[in-house]
Parts: sequence; C-alpha cells; structure tokens
Amino acid sequence: MGSDGRTNPRRAARQARKEFDRHSTLNRNVFKSLDAWKEYMQMSDEEMQDWCVSVFKDYWTRKTKEKAEYNSRVYLDCPYEEKNRCKKLGGQWDAQKRQWYVSGNKDIEPFKEWLNG
Repeated sequence: MGSDGRTNPRRAARQARKEFDRHSTLNRNVFKSLDAWKEYMQMSDEEMQDWCVSVFKDYWTRKTKEKAEYNSRVYLDCPYEEKNRCKKLGGQWDAQKRQWYVSGNKDIEPFKEWLNG
C-alpha cells in the first residue's frame, strides 16, 4: 500500500505481469502437450480439432449434469440419531451445508418424515 492508503501502481503492475506470465507458461505447456499428443496419435490438424471439440463437449456435458443434479437436491431435516437409517435408505451428506439430502431423481417417499416443511 502507498502512503495515502492506495495500492502502489508499480507493485500492481508487477503482480499483473507475473500473473500474465504464469498463465502464458501454462498455455504454452498445454499447446506443447497437445502437439506431442497429435504427433503420437498421428492425427491431422482436422482430426486433432475434432478430438479436442469432443473432449471439451464431454467435459461440459458432464459439468452440466453435475450442476443439474446439485440443483435438484432435496434437503432433509434428519436428526443425528437417525443418520444411519437415512444413509441406508440412500440419503447423502452434504459436508458444505452440513445437511442430509436426496438426489432429485430418487423416490422421496421413504424420506417423507425428514422433508422440510
């Protein structure tokens, strides 16, 4: 921080440059790895492009499914004494929220007693 309480612009510029260099190095390494993979698999540029698109498409499809599953969770008011029974029925523990839940695609009937409101 400068004497007037603001960030020193030179220091901020140095930090930004370091961050840029770090990301540039990562990107260079990724592209070197892709070139090596292309050479190893004896792919043409077009085949490599198709392969990359399929990999990223699979990744984003999986992430979208995970997000949909997370958003469809039904949280339960399960007391500690009944946690083992809830677990046997298929309930799962969300460590971040510290609460039991059931995925939206499961039958909720066995968990009726622990449903919120």
